[in-house]
Amino acid sequence: MEKALKVAPGFADCTYVETKVGFRPFTPGSLPVAGKIPGYSSLYVANGLGASGLTSGPVLGRELAALITNAPLKLEMNDYDPGAALI
Repeated sequence: MEKALKVAPGFADCTYVETKVGFRPFTPGSLPVAGKIPGYSSLYVANGLGASGLTSGPVLGRELAALITNAPLKLEMNDYDPGAALI
């Protein structure tokens, strides 16, 4: 909590309720999403990895970092279009 208050001091006046971990979200098509959020110029997301997040997360994270920095990609990022999950 001390570290959180360093970056968000306004939380000092809040009441802590609970912490939950272990969420394994997935998208309607069960394919993860990663890339630029439609309608925003510099907002990116990677989510929906489900139970495979611990193993595939680093790979998708690397690709998302490459996408943001205009580095060469190894995956076809159009396959992971975040806009597809909004349907």
